[in-house]
Amino acid sequence: MPETNEEASMKVASGNIASRLAVLAMAAVSFAASAATEFNFNDQIVLGQPSERSLVKDGISLTVKGYRGNGSQANLDIAFGTGMGVVSGLFDDTQLNGSEYLVFTFDRPVTLVNYLLCDNKPLLCGESTPLTNDGDRFLINGVNLPTDNRLLPANFAGIGPTASLVFKTVGGDAYRLKSLTVTAVPEPASLLLMGLGVVGLLASRRTRSA
Repeated sequence: MPETNEEASMKVASGNIASRLAVLAMAAVSFAASAATEFNFNDQIVLGQPSERSLVKDGISLTVKGYRGNGSQANLDIAFGTGMGVVSGLFDDTQLNGSEYLVFTFDRPVTLVNYLLCDNKPLLCGESTPLTNDGDRFLINGVNLPTDNRLLPANFAGIGPTASLVFKTVGGDAYRLKSLTVTAVPEPASLLLMGLGVVGLLASRRTRSA
């Protein structure tokens, strides 16, 4: 029996809906991969000097610990207006200096896309207060970066995906970390389910068009 105009129109409409749903599904995957989460240590008031700090934001869990150059754990110093540093001993200052380092452990792979440093001099460092332009550097997961401009270099391409980040000093400069921004990497299972959904929609469209 020949197909009626109404049936043909319904097939076209179904195909259009399937295509739009497929596009939306792929857009969801793209958004999940690019949505940025900022962990800000500059707006926190923490009493004492804890051995670690745990935070959850946008569904991402983060644990931060500080270490001395010999690998033994040190305490964290987190202050409103100046961010976070490491305290290795009684008379140690509260900045990240010498060979001290911070370890950030996430509950899933992330990519570091931004960070903000603080010189801690003056005590409340503003965004326009530059660090000393002395050529000192620091490492993030072994990537050598300058501390002179407090912001990431213009050619910074991100670090990751990784489940841990290590901020370590390598020069004579001392600094504190005000914030870091990451993007979460979608879990393989989520990507698979979305992909299967897209395939199913497209297959349904082809079946109805046959």
